[in-house]
Amino acid sequence: MELAFRTDVFPDAAEIRRKVFMEEQGYKNEFDDHDAEAVHLCIYDGEEGIATARSYRNPEGVWVLGRVAVLRERRGQ
Repeated sequence: MELAFRTDVFPDAAEIRRKVFMEEQGYKNEFDDHDAEAVHLCIYDGEEGIATARSYRNPEGVWVLGRVAVLRERRGQ
């Protein structure tokens, strides 16, 4: 597995979040204004994105880590 430090992971991260939060858990409004300013992390197994998280600074300047998601079939591995 690989933790990618790249600037182009948002499409993969968004797909993981869509599958986990929207399809699996039923959330309707998964994406928000923080996505534009956030640092997005994605963990890959080969070419497949399998997990994600994002981090952004809140108005107080504190870094917030959230939107942690792992594909269902990859949990517990």
